[in-house]
Order: sequence, then C-alpha cells, then structure tokens
Amino acid sequence: MDTLFVKKNILIILLSLAACLIFIREPLFLLEPRIWAEEGRIYLSRALAEEPVSALFSFNLGYYSFFNSFIAFIAVEFFPIKYAAYVTTYSSLFIQLATFLLIVLTPSKLLATFEERFLVGIALIILGTPEIWLTTINMQFWLATGAFFC
Repeated sequence: MDTLFVKKNILIILLSLAACLIFIREPLFLLEPRIWAEEGRIYLSRALAEEPVSALFSFNLGYYSFFNSFIAFIAVEFFPIKYAAYVTTYSSLFIQLATFLLIVLTPSKLLATFEERFLVGIALIILGTPEIWLTTINMQFWLATGAFFC
C-alpha cells in the first residue's frame, strides 16, 4: 500500500477524532459561538474603531498579540460582524487541532512513542480547562503546550 496514502488517512482519522472530541466536549461553543472577554472588549472593538494597520499592530494590556489582533481584523474586514464569534471560535478550533497534531505527529524527547504522544494529545482535549477552551485570547497556551512536547 502506498505510504503517502496511509499517512494521509492516518492524518484524516486523527483530525476527525480530535474534532469529534472537541465537539462532544462542548457542542454549543461550535454551534452557537460566543465572543469571550477580551476578544470583544479589546480586539474586536479596536478592529472596528481603528484603521486596520493600527488595530493589527497595537499593544493591548501591556503586550502584543498578533494572533488575536489578526483574527479580529479578519472577522471585521471580511465577514459581517454578526459572524465575528464564528471567526474567533473556529480560528481557535484550528489552533487546538493543529496543536493536537503537532504533539501526536512530532517526535519528542519527552514522549518516546506514538501512543504516548496520542494519549497526551487526547488528554489536552479532554482535560483542558474551560477558561482556555476555543477562545483566541488563550491560544498562546495551546501553542506553548504544543511547543513544550515537541
């Protein structure tokens, strides 16, 4: 059997499993997304009120977060505002799935086998605190966790 075909199918299966677990954990976050905390109060407000370049490159709360600013910019510039919650939530979903794949598919000094990496990836989905669940504000924690295990 073609190795590329097998790898592609494994990737599809892993992504499907992770997406299903994320959906099962909190279906309303994906069916009826919300704008959470600073997503609306700071990033979307700034994207609506300022020029795009200014909103993209402004410091908020004493630090710079390009991801939050960029997603707010995309939500405001390319979609009707009523879809902003979908843009922020599904962007966060993408990052969580990417982090899962990064952990599961990348060889690690901490996690020697595929099984260990898979269990850690699943544990992050199942055990992650709701405070950082599917919000752009907290995606840096997911990315840092993915980097830690690689």
